[in-house]
Amino acid sequence: MRSFAREWSVKQLIDRCSKRPVEEIAWQEFVRRFHPTIRAAVSSVFVRLTENENGQALEMIDEVVDQLAHDVYGRLIENGAASLRRVRAVGDGSIKKYLLLVSINVVRDHLRHGVKRVEERAKPQSRRLDSAFGLTPTRSTL
Repeated sequence: MRSFAREWSVKQLIDRCSKRPVEEIAWQEFVRRFHPTIRAAVSSVFVRLTENENGQALEMIDEVVDQLAHDVYGRLIENGAASLRRVRAVGDGSIKKYLLLVSINVVRDHLRHGVKRVEERAKPQSRRLDSAFGLTPTRSTL
């Protein structure tokens, strides 16, 4: 079945990904085709939106890229995949443009509201990692 998934048109793939119950093969194919596009989009948008007048931008950390990419997928599937059902993609170019638009919105929301939430999520993980390696948490990680 997976080899057939590679032959699906973009429209067929999106139709299958927007169905409920979730079609795992379709999502695996979607990720295979478009995850590099999503990662590149969130990275470039983040750099552009954080760039100062000297052309310096905030450093992009892989964890942040992964979280933002995850948030893009979340936007695509929220409300019963309503966002995906609205896509009128007929080819790779149009879906990639749509994914760029979703990525822009996700990064904007992250910069506007999410930085504090990401830092708060990182603190408990940081403590777990410290304790797993036998390190004593410092006051700054509490």
